[in-house]
Amino acid sequence: DATPEQVMLESEKLRRFAAAIQLLTKSERECLLLRAGGLRYREIGEVLGIAISTVGETVERAMKKLAEKCNV
Repeated sequence: DATPEQVMLESEKLRRFAAAIQLLTKSERECLLLRAGGLRYREIGEVLGIAISTVGETVERAMKKLAEKCNV
């Protein structure tokens, strides 16, 4: 049973996360969502037609942006 304060704080976290996702580039969102869906970098590269190294750099950049915007 969550308190009203806990519910409000969780709602605010989700709002900040959703806003941060919108600040990512299209490629950052795509790579991150595919990775979150369980695909490996090689598979993401095949799906998007980009190099594995680019996938890694893009996922890392997206994670840094999200952490910064969400104060993690």
